[in-house]
Parts: sequence; C-alpha cells; structure tokens
Amino acid sequence: MVRVAEVRFGEKIVVKEQEVELEEGLNCLLGPSGLGKSTFLRALLKATGWPYVPQELKFPSGRVEELASHLASLNKCCRPREYLENFSELIEELGIGYVLGRKVETLSSGEKQRLALALQLARGCGRLLADEPTSQLDPKSALRTIEVLREWTELSVVVTHDVSVMAECDRFYTLREGLLVPAGPEELGLPWGCLRDCLRPPRPSGTSPSP
Repeated sequence: MVRVAEVRFGEKIVVKEQEVELEEGLNCLLGPSGLGKSTFLRALLKATGWPYVPQELKFPSGRVEELASHLASLNKCCRPREYLENFSELIEELGIGYVLGRKVETLSSGEKQRLALALQLARGCGRLLADEPTSQLDPKSALRTIEVLREWTELSVVVTHDVSVMAECDRFYTLREGLLVPAGPEELGLPWGCLRDCLRPPRPSGTSPSP
C-alpha cells in the first residue's frame, strides 16, 4: 500500500491524497491528455522513490558509457559492477548496443527513450514508473521494449496511449476526480477482444489482463 500526497495546481486539485495498492505485473494508466496521469506518476515517484522514466527526457552532455558509470555509482539497489553488467545486457536486448561510444546528444528520440529505460532498469530494483516510454518507437520496437520491461521488473506503472502497449497490460487504471480507479471501456477506446486477438498472441489460460 502506497500513500500518495495531494497535488494542486493553484486552486485545482489534480491528484487527491489517497492510498493505492498496486499488484505485480504491468499496470497501465490510461485517459485523455490533461487528465493528470503524468502528475499522478510523479506523485507516485515521490511516495516510492522507484526508478522513473519521464516523458520529457533530459540527459547531461557526454558519452553513453560515462552516463551509465555515473548512475552506477549512485544506485542503491545493486552494486556498481552489477549495474554496469545489467546495463550492457539491457542495451543489447533493446536493440541499441551500438550506442556505446556515442554522445547522448547525437542519439535519436527513439534511441534516447530506450537508453533511458535501460539506465533505470539496470538499477535492478524490480520496480519501474514510466511515462509514455514507447511514444517515439515503431510498433515492433515498442513491443520489444515492453517485453524487456516485463522481464526486468516485478511491478511497473506505465502511462500510455499506445495500443501495442495496451495489448500487453495486466491491468488498466485511470483517474477520476483525482483518484486512481480501474479503467473502463471508455478509457480503453476499443474492445479488449480487439487488443487481445489483433495485437498480441494469446496468453496461457489464467493470465489474461482484466480491463
């Protein structure tokens, strides 16, 4: 159980103070732009300190391996050597192993998204908060990215509008009057059967997501 603090913008309450209980797996936060999803995710970050990939990515200037080494020295979930081993494995799994030796500012938007995910997953915390982590990726890369996210976490919360990501979700949530609640068909935007049948292979029985 996590207690999330109230968030106001002026007189408007965007996120109400609340206790949320998140189950293991991929938890997806849906809803229209301006609902407060990113604000809720940052409130959850403040409450938990979990690894976090923001929607607006900002990296310091420098080479990729220099950034990874710096973060390895600050990480608390595993030792620096293990962090760097994780990072090397992750960039290969995400299809960007070639970025080593390059300056971060020379990477494309999609490469930066996958780099940000690798840097956070390498921490080995088993938790992740991510805001639109596939917005700059083609469908094949997006699916692979979510597969890697699943492999490296026990519990994640992802804000998304990407139907290929939605097809992989274990649970769907939205915000109503500042409170986190299960999402319904109106937030999903299309029948669950379409996601299940058109965008992903069937799961073994007993593991289907519940919208």
